[in-house]
Amino acid sequence: MALVTTQTPAEHANSVQGLQYMDEQIKLHEKVAPSASDILFAMVARGPLAFVEVVVRAGVAGTASATQIDVKKNSVSMLSAAVSIDNADADGTIKIGLPASDALANIVAGDVITVETGTVATAVADLSVQARLAKRFA
Repeated sequence: MALVTTQTPAEHANSVQGLQYMDEQIKLHEKVAPSASDILFAMVARGPLAFVEVVVRAGVAGTASATQIDVKKNSVSMLSAAVSIDNADADGTIKIGLPASDALANIVAGDVITVETGTVATAVADLSVQARLAKRFA
């Protein structure tokens, strides 16, 4: 009997280690002015996943206030605090948000995952958000 797989060698190596990384990246360059309480990205999980991190970058940090990004599972924040880039931060600042707990990082089929803005700094530009998820294997 032969083992047949549709995975590439790199995918197989990640599977053997228990996690297969997949990145979801949302770039807001085409969005002229993101506003407060926008849902930037939404998905319904089709299988077991783990939330690894969210990376937020502002090419131009803005002139007033701060830009806050939150990742939610079924409307509950998965972060201990929203990732915040203040207008006083240097342009090009990158900040990372990690899950608040293993329980919140655990995603099952049917969970709704959203990436949302809280507040948005005045004149923020070149904002990009990357939510990193890993596929879990039982």
